[in-house]
Amino acid sequence: MTSFKDCLREVREAATEHLEGCRGGDTEKALQHIPREEALTTISLVAIRLLEQELQKRGADNDASQHELHAQLKACRKALKSHSARSAAGDEGASDKKRRRTEESTEAPTFSSSSHGTATADRSGTSKSIELGQYASSNAFDQNEQKRMKFARLMGGAKLTAQEKGSAGGHSRHNTFAASNVELKRMNANLESQFESAISHKGKKGLGA
Repeated sequence: MTSFKDCLREVREAATEHLEGCRGGDTEKALQHIPREEALTTISLVAIRLLEQELQKRGADNDASQHELHAQLKACRKALKSHSARSAAGDEGASDKKRRRTEESTEAPTFSSSSHGTATADRSGTSKSIELGQYASSNAFDQNEQKRMKFARLMGGAKLTAQEKGSAGGHSRHNTFAASNVELKRMNANLESQFESAISHKGKKGLGA
């Protein structure tokens, strides 16, 4: 027989030893800020392991019901170990991502005021040279050049402007305005006419079909 406090102390010591082996380093500091889920998983894992050892001491494997209990405890222990490993891998991945973001923000190049002014001027000039068609006179951008440039890139206007600057001869300009209702009706009528013409000539020989 043993007291309940002795059992709790044994579980606590075994759980602490388990965490020391997993974490290493400054264990005292690590145990003060351990996630609740990890702590409960470790306690459950250690308690199951101690129960398995106690059952083995009593020779419980000879009994069918105790043998089934031992098998279920083993399966539960393996599931807890897998869960603990996945949680640890997720925490390490999150720490690596946070560390990389910190390093990238620290190593980001800083530009001087003169170069920043030149870049701003270039962006402003490029933004003004981009034609947005019917959207140029709208208030959708709220005088925000970044929104304007982003919309231009999505619509392909920024790419076209860069190509025009890079080539001496330039490129042919295209209409950036949306088609009107009259233009849409004309286009639909042409498509219907072409479709009916193709259907009427289908299967006929000698007519160029």
